[in-house]
Amino acid sequence: MKATSEELAIFVSVVESGSFSRAAEQLGQANSAVSRAVKKLEMKLGVSLLNRTTRQLSLTEEGERYFHRVQSILQEMAAAESEIMETRNTPRGLLRIDAATPVVLHFLMPLIKPFRERYPEVTLSLVSSETIINLIERKVDVAIRAGTLTDSSLRARPLFNSYRKIIASPDYISCYGKPETIDDLKQHICLRFTEPASLNTWPIACSDGQLHEVK
Repeated sequence: MKATSEELAIFVSVVESGSFSRAAEQLGQANSAVSRAVKKLEMKLGVSLLNRTTRQLSLTEEGERYFHRVQSILQEMAAAESEIMETRNTPRGLLRIDAATPVVLHFLMPLIKPFRERYPEVTLSLVSSETIINLIERKVDVAIRAGTLTDSSLRARPLFNSYRKIIASPDYISCYGKPETIDDLKQHICLRFTEPASLNTWPIACSDGQLHEVK
């Protein structure tokens, strides 16, 4: 059986305080529980860590080596926990964001300066792409996409509504005419997206109150 972190902490406390009773008082445990934990640790290791007398405690040779290693380990654990807690209170590190090019240019870029001022410890990495990506494989923290999220274990949050418009240049209208109906629209030259293909289906609300889809 392997030693637990609680057993290690009790052992170190006993050595640092110099007695089982003082260690028990500091840890808020019964004296018997502290003594039992140290004995259990010794049984797991197969060695005696402490020389016990009625007056004092002293470390054995094995106990001396073990104490310094364990003390260092517990200090590292405490430091690691402190760093994690500090990170929770003060965001820091690398934040990778992947979004479509228009979103990066028109929505994210203007927010970089105020974001950096608010979170100076965070390094931003912006990537523009139009396809659906695997966030884990690409090591992306946040992806911004249009449309409905497919079945996924990822957490999603709606940011804003995006509306599409059917537009044409004056030169195009003068050359090919202006479509008046959906059937007219199907005969015109349209620019399409390569990815995602779902953007090539246009939902159009007509005057009859019906929603028609044009592909």
